[in-house]
Amino acid sequence: MDRAAEPDERAALPLVIFVTGLSCTGKTTLARALAERFDLPLFSKDAFKEMMFDIVCPDGDYESRLTREMSQLLGRYSLGCLEIALGQCVRSGVPAIFEANFNSRLFSPRIASLREQHPFRALQVHLQCRGDILLERFIARERTDRHPGHGGLQHLTEVGDVMMAGSDEPLILENSDDLVILDTTELASVDYRPLFDLVAKRLGASHDTGVTERITQ
Repeated sequence: MDRAAEPDERAALPLVIFVTGLSCTGKTTLARALAERFDLPLFSKDAFKEMMFDIVCPDGDYESRLTREMSQLLGRYSLGCLEIALGQCVRSGVPAIFEANFNSRLFSPRIASLREQHPFRALQVHLQCRGDILLERFIARERTDRHPGHGGLQHLTEVGDVMMAGSDEPLILENSDDLVILDTTELASVDYRPLFDLVAKRLGASHDTGVTERITQ
């Protein structure tokens, strides 16, 4: 990527918004709100993965057919789908949102390689939360509206250790000002207005004062 590109040239590049963080930090809800507010396409890892769950288990027998290893494999396939979609968007100059619990060590080099071939602007919104609260949310979600293919409660010991950390490593992007960190421990008090303003500025769009200030989970 031409790091010496003129400001006007950079402004013309498509903006890719990465919404990252552990499960239950509020990534999907925030990504959907951003997509709706700014009329952007949204690509989510879980959307691809749940489609694959249904293909592998057309009879709905997720518990007996989906082993932990199979679920992890479908997760890698889902990230591969995101990578393909990302490549198509930046090659076509289309701004978009990508939401997942990305593995920074694995995915950051792929983003850097793609930016060398097809320059684009990036903004990462990385969500984190206090570990015990995150684990409570995870258990509650798995018991209610989660796709049964995930089977998170079957692997609670393993998943719980990850949840208790409260945060994972954000993607490594080109510029430090391309990273926004939001703590969602107290969901009701999170003020998303500065983020919406920043996205509007990066997109070159006027900010709509009707944007929801507090996103309902």
